[in-house]
Amino acid sequence: MIVSEIDWDSTIVAGSRAAIDAVLEASGIEALEITERADLSSTGDVVNG
Repeated sequence: MIVSEIDWDSTIVAGSRAAIDAVLEASGIEALEITERADLSSTGDVVNG
């Protein structure tokens, strides 16, 4: 499943453990595993401060 919101700077990808691992390991994609309670607001970005 892929969910994208036009006002967000992120796209949420959900799937099997194997699918998630493949996205996390893919070159050319900035990917970060998050929890279901992750803050997706601009102040919640701890990578691109």
